[in-house]
Amino acid sequence: MNRNFRTTMGAATRLSSPALCLFLGTTPILLGATLTRVPDTKVAFVHETINRRPSYAGNAFLRLKGNNSPSAAIEALDLQGNLVGLASIPIPDARLIAVRAFSRGIDGTLAAGGWSQSYDGRTASYLAIMPGDGQAHTIVRTDSYGVRKLAVAADGTVWTVGNVLHREDRPPDADPKHGTVRHFDHSGKLIGSFFPYASLGDSLRDTIGFMGASRDRVGWISSGYASQGKDRLGAYVEFTAAGAVEEYPLPPTVQRRIDALYGLALTDDCGVFAQVLDEKGKEQIFRLNRSSRSWERVSPLGMPDGLRLAGGSGNTLALWPNNGDVYFYAVTN
Repeated sequence: MNRNFRTTMGAATRLSSPALCLFLGTTPILLGATLTRVPDTKVAFVHETINRRPSYAGNAFLRLKGNNSPSAAIEALDLQGNLVGLASIPIPDARLIAVRAFSRGIDGTLAAGGWSQSYDGRTASYLAIMPGDGQAHTIVRTDSYGVRKLAVAADGTVWTVGNVLHREDRPPDADPKHGTVRHFDHSGKLIGSFFPYASLGDSLRDTIGFMGASRDRVGWISSGYASQGKDRLGAYVEFTAAGAVEEYPLPPTVQRRIDALYGLALTDDCGVFAQVLDEKGKEQIFRLNRSSRSWERVSPLGMPDGLRLAGGSGNTLALWPNNGDVYFYAVTN
């Protein structure tokens, strides 16, 4: 389904249908991408449940440290495991800082979203934006909207997925300012809002999914829960800096499992990769075929079983096990 519209703070303007990544200049994007293991990479990761899964974004492998403590921080490592960035999340007087989502942009901007609790027991939702150029960090209170997923676009703005936490404060679903997807500028100001909560059709879609970014777009893949004979709801959705929105169906997934989505990565050659539990119950990586609006299986030779797609940057994907070395793959067409 095509949803090409620009949402402003009070109106939605229909746009003409864009040619989304079918061509780069005059060179067509070829199907059947090849993934080749990048040699001499030495990043290792030990999974700590409290610190959530890692992420590969903004040309760095990201690890969360100190989650659910007063000193939560994000580490950024290059492909050789060298520390290239470290940012604490500065929330004054916080007894506890819980991070639900974090990512990095190609300009070095780090962003995190979640909630905090003060020493007197008050809680609040936040979005933290930490520029990579040494400028002051920005902390924005987002109540009653709680950030659950986020990605930093190439221009340093932050795209988020979340929901309204307190139902008695729930904004009208018809109000375009109060969408599930919200777009914030460098200062944390809300500059766009998409997909009112009721339009998702499944309350789990703001929780089960992933976001990613490339040089010219942001993607969000989400899924609900198939039950009572209903098919699974969900979609892959892209947002461009020009304001276009394009929606594609999910890859083929097993219907009766809530944990059908395992990862998402966008690449600068317009590639979109998603890892799902397929209809046969196998963990499988797919690549989006834009022309047919369908997904094609990708099976890298020699890739060990049990790896999870942690994201993409440039034309490189990262896959990680629960414990051990992270695998990086270069994408070629």
